[in-house]
Amino acid sequence: MTFNTFTSLMLGRKMTLVYYNVGCQMMQWLAASSQVCSSWLVFLYTFERFISVRFPLKRAVICSGRRIRTAVLCILVFGPISQMHNLVLYEHRGTSCFVDYRSAKKIIYGYMKVFNWFLIGMFLPYCCIALLNAMIVYHMARYRRKRAALKASTTTSEERTQRSITVMLFTASTYSLLMVMPQIIANWLDPFNRLNNTALARFRYVAIHMIRPWNYCGNFFFYVIGGRQFRNELFEMIRCRKPRGKYKATDTVHYNAV
Repeated sequence: MTFNTFTSLMLGRKMTLVYYNVGCQMMQWLAASSQVCSSWLVFLYTFERFISVRFPLKRAVICSGRRIRTAVLCILVFGPISQMHNLVLYEHRGTSCFVDYRSAKKIIYGYMKVFNWFLIGMFLPYCCIALLNAMIVYHMARYRRKRAALKASTTTSEERTQRSITVMLFTASTYSLLMVMPQIIANWLDPFNRLNNTALARFRYVAIHMIRPWNYCGNFFFYVIGGRQFRNELFEMIRCRKPRGKYKATDTVHYNAV
């Protein structure tokens, strides 16, 4: 039983958005756009952490608030625009939402999905994330060796805070990379979905429907583990109490030094 059929039975076809052609196209467009925006936003904060580790004195200039806001706005505009083909090529028939295999739309959609969604929207940002994470680990290890050679045992509160933020965001981006990697591998092995391979089809199904959704569940656990302020506010909300008030800037995240 497909998701569309299930929702039709539970809610009634008249109440199911994907029962209508415009709803089918909108849902596919939103899903593809969200994935592209998510990939590039993860890349953006990974890049910011790399700059803070590699060029700490230039971070305030390179990653200024204005530039970050501009970059976020560009990502939020680029993602939906790059996936506009979903609004044209998808169509609803019966209880399914798909691109017609018997028409030229399927060929156009296949190339748009491979080059516009997979290569630019998924493969490129996550390759950059993997490279940046490797460089972050290298420079943090190099910094620790320098401190050990100088026998510097004290660190400022700002250094501890930045290090904690780096560890948390590095963990979050690495987790996202691991959750998306099976789907990237499946799409790389069969980009146009033409191979009649049962094992590959099962692997693709597991990667998309069982592994990838966990990519959007990790942030909550990272905030609970690494954010003292978030954790305190969460516990106060669970106990139906009022927020305690102001917190120090160094309480935002709390990790042991690495």
